Amino acid sequence: MMNESRTIVITGASAGIGHCIATRQLQQGMSVLGIGRDFSNPPSGKKFMPVSMDLGDLAALPEALKDLTRRYPGVRGVICCAGAGQFGSLEEFSFNKIRRMIDL
Repeated sequence: MMNESRTIVITGASAGIGHCIATRQLQQGMSVLGIGRDFSNPPSGKKFMPVSMDLGDLAALPEALKDLTRRYPGVRGVICCAGAGQFGSLEEFSFNKIRRMIDL
């Protein structure tokens, strides 16, 4: 069981800035619920709990977050680092692709 008084959620914890922040928080003794899509290389630490979730799936998101807060009621904070990128010329993007990057 995680120490609820020192538990935080970090989105985008599977790579990039979110991964770095999760690693640092673990080094400082925090328990980390890391949300991400691919945890093939998770932050190391026995207090790290990977939560596989696609934050871009807006239809499933409300229920997934309710479930997370039921399972871990003592979360003290959220650090939002999730992101998604599209590569190419702006005029090639559909409105939906642009909206997905902004909404995430």
